Amino acid sequence: MDTCETGWKIMTPTSVILDASGISHRRAELVRSAGMGLERLRERDAHFDLDLREQAVLRRLEELEFLEGR
Repeated sequence: MDTCETGWKIMTPTSVILDASGISHRRAELVRSAGMGLERLRERDAHFDLDLREQAVLRRLEELEFLEGR
C-alpha cells in the first residue's frame, strides 16, 4: 500500500493474467479451501447458508467461470 501526498493510504491495482491451466489450478485451490464443490456452494448459497469466506470463494469461482466463457 502506498501513501499519497495527503497522507491517505492508496492501493496499487494489480492485474493477474491467467491462461486456461491457471484458471483450472486456481479453481482447484478454491474448491479445496472451501471443502466443497461449486454446485454444493451454490446449493448452500440458495439457502443463505454460506459464511463470508464461503461466499467469497463462490464469487471467485463464478468469476473464473466467466473468464472461461461458461
